[in-house]
Amino acid sequence: MNPRPSPPPVRVALATFVAVVALSAGLVVTSAPTARAADESAIASTEGTDFWISFEKNYISSNGLSLSITGATDTSGTIEWPDGTSEPFTVIANTVTTVSVPVAVGEATVALPADGTSTGLGIHVVALDDVTVYGLNYQEFTSDAFVALPSDALGTRYRALSYNTTIASYPARLIVLASQDATRVEITPQETLGSRTAGSPFTVELDAGEVYTLTAPTSGGDISGTLVTADRPIAVYGTVDCGNVGVGACDTMTQQMFPTDSWGVSFIAPRFPGATRATYIRVLADQDGTEVTVNGSVVAMIDAGEFWEGTVERSGDGNNAALIEASKPVEVGAFMQADSYGTTSETGDPAFLLLSPYEQYLSSYIVGTPGTGFNFNGITVVIPTSATGSFLLNGAGVASSEWAAVAGSAYSTAQFEVSPGTYRVTADAPFGVFVYGANSANSYAYAGGTALSKVASVASMTLRTDSVLTAPVTTEVCIAVSVVDDVGNPVEGVRVNGVTSGVNDGISMTAATISTGSAQLCYVGTNEGEDTVAITAGVATSTTTVTWTPYADMEPVVVLNPEDAVISEGGTAYFETVVSGAPTPTLQWQISTNAGGTWSDIPGAIGKTLTVVGALSDDGNQYRVIATNTGSTAMSGAATLTVLPTPVAPTVSEPANATVGDGDTATFTVTTTGTPAPTVTWQVSTDSGA
Repeated sequence: MNPRPSPPPVRVALATFVAVVALSAGLVVTSAPTARAADESAIASTEGTDFWISFEKNYISSNGLSLSITGATDTSGTIEWPDGTSEPFTVIANTVTTVSVPVAVGEATVALPADGTSTGLGIHVVALDDVTVYGLNYQEFTSDAFVALPSDALGTRYRALSYNTTIASYPARLIVLASQDATRVEITPQETLGSRTAGSPFTVELDAGEVYTLTAPTSGGDISGTLVTADRPIAVYGTVDCGNVGVGACDTMTQQMFPTDSWGVSFIAPRFPGATRATYIRVLADQDGTEVTVNGSVVAMIDAGEFWEGTVERSGDGNNAALIEASKPVEVGAFMQADSYGTTSETGDPAFLLLSPYEQYLSSYIVGTPGTGFNFNGITVVIPTSATGSFLLNGAGVASSEWAAVAGSAYSTAQFEVSPGTYRVTADAPFGVFVYGANSANSYAYAGGTALSKVASVASMTLRTDSVLTAPVTTEVCIAVSVVDDVGNPVEGVRVNGVTSGVNDGISMTAATISTGSAQLCYVGTNEGEDTVAITAGVATSTTTVTWTPYADMEPVVVLNPEDAVISEGGTAYFETVVSGAPTPTLQWQISTNAGGTWSDIPGAIGKTLTVVGALSDDGNQYRVIATNTGSTAMSGAATLTVLPTPVAPTVSEPANATVGDGDTATFTVTTTGTPAPTVTWQVSTDSGA
């Protein structure tokens, strides 16, 4: 935290670029076909239009707070501050807008209790279009940053991850922020924290914008593993007011936690590019009996709330990483320690970075560094090796020499030293991006963004197409799968990944599941022979064998017929197909409104999946697909759409009183409404309704 002599300068092998300036050419050309990426609009991520954000306590002062807002389109919005005032903002596409947080918010963080509820901290950001928001808590000699989660990606179940208290007066700290009024939060400490006993749950109630905080007040204490659940979505932060990691002085450390249902099982943990020292790694389990492997070797068996700690040591030119895998979903944090960083040998200090698993990578990001305060800024990229040739940094490719393969994986890493500014990074396949910086015994780190799909909810996967497929080279093969949770419900918005090994080696494919839990992975083989396609979605796995034969014309064949669908009025139905043929057939979906008597083409419906938003008038419609190539035409079976009326709660009128003579008949009449039509049951009371 305090300035001190830097270690001897050591040149770190980083590629150096300047913001918004075209980079040196050197685009990598690979022989592998282009990777197929999922439609990321269907996947929850750190992009959103509504955010609830809080900041951590930073040493003894927190007056250097700021929000950085960026997006792919021009947009605008409003920031609602805790005191009830608001501030408008605008974003120009592919740039970063930085907004200073009022001093009063920083003062509220300084006043955070060791165990208690606070107001004056909840910041509400609302935008007209999707944006990504980063928080920076800057002080000279002690800073950190985080990527914020939008409200629609917040969860109701978390485990905290942080670093242990090294200075009792600047402890590790759990922060819980409510996004809605009357939120009931239950907290179960993993270890005793002050008066809160390990394993004993307690509850607090928060309104929107209110914060509860709990510290590990003694040296060596740790909030890591603490279980936090709520009946409404909450934001959770793992922080340290000022903590030490390895050698060096203390720094504030913070990250916003990911909900446990978004945790993963496969991670690349890149080393921070310091001159000599290791990066610390923590792997936190959510379930008992979680086996952790590093670079293929088992290092730990941990139970729920426990963590394994290790290091990624420097090797070679320093552009190296560890492959971390787990048998059950985990959360992984990387911790920077004091070292010399960059070509000017800037001295860094502790910073905390929450890593995204493979399953949550995205294919494009817009990231920015702080405009001032850090002479060294870096970006590390983790990408499928087969997609390195498609990677662009501010629109320019990267020389192949910048990439280093991660042993035992299909991924490579690169480290770029960048000038302060905004960077757009894209590729043809999902990849991870991590941003960090150092200057004069100070550091920050954050993930450039992440998907937040409920991949940890996936329990099993089923192949919907055959496990053995055959196709002529240069045609497209599609593999259909479906995923469900542990009670058999489909899981929507989860990325399914596929990678080939064999004659068409190293092709990466991704697809997002729809509401039926299904997804399709497609690729084109150019070499004759056999491929094995390994398919994963969280802990669920499957394989398909594809045999590629010499090219010969082949009539279309419908491999997967669309299936009947039942939805409520206004709901969305999906009809899917898989076809084969050579050349690859074109598709045309058709509709029949008279039980198959006649059929007509649906304009523009030429994809593998037909999406129908159902109205009551669509009830009973049928849908099929026609596959055509130069050889012939094939027709799928017909699928029927059932549209149920939107349920309406029943109402009933009061029956009128009736007076009749002994033996006469009394008639009581009521009027009911509701959808579906309610049934009526009459009752009698002989004691005045008592």
